[in-house]
Order: sequence, then C-alpha cells, then structure tokens
Amino acid sequence: MGAKAMLPLIDCILLTLGTVLAAMTQMQRVQALPVAVAKVGPGAAVVHHGRFVVLALTDDGLHFEGRSVTAAEAAAELAGRRVVLRADATLPTERTLRVVAVLSKAGANVSVEVASAVGATAPAADGREGA
Repeated sequence: MGAKAMLPLIDCILLTLGTVLAAMTQMQRVQALPVAVAKVGPGAAVVHHGRFVVLALTDDGLHFEGRSVTAAEAAAELAGRRVVLRADATLPTERTLRVVAVLSKAGANVSVEVASAVGATAPAADGREGA
C-alpha cells in the first residue's frame, strides 16, 4: 500500500522535470560584447604602432600635455588622432567610458590603459616611452 501512495509524487516529479527540460530548449543564449581588459601590474605594457598622444584621467580630472582640459576640449584638439587614455584604476568605470565616448564621437582612435598610479611612467606625447 505504501508504494501505491508514491506514484502520484513520482508523476509530479517527472512532469516538472519534463517541463524544465522543454523550457531550457526554448531559451536563447545571450551574447555579450567582447571587451579587451588591460593587464595591470609590473611589466604590463601596451604596444602601440605609430604616433599617439596620451591623456591622463585622474581624480583631479583630465590632463593633456601638463594642463587640465575638459573632455570636449580634448576632443576638439585630438579629433582624428590616436589617443591613449591612461585612467586611474580607482576611478569609476563609467567616468572613463564617458571620456572615451566623447573622444570617439569626435573621431579619435582611443585606446584605454588602466594603471594604479597614472603619470608615474607615462609615455611621451610623441609615442615614445619615457617620463
């Protein structure tokens, strides 16, 4: 008599399992945008071909050639050029992305470097490594 009482429970479990399997076959996989994440740490380097200019983004703001600039001013000066945006790792990501969006909209080819101490070993403005 105990085995007969288990049959409705087994039927419910099999019905639930079948429903879950049918639902899983109907789900679509969501594709995310590919994002290249910069390596941060000792010896990490970004290889650049050709000439580029460097912008530093810190807590104090955006800096270009030793002076503070707004994103709009930098975009006006750097339209159509190769730009490396060196962002401080402690900044919120959306702040960095806003600057990238403004520069890209102006036609600049923007690469992003994330560093824990921006400005310590920044490349020269002509694309050569140096302080």
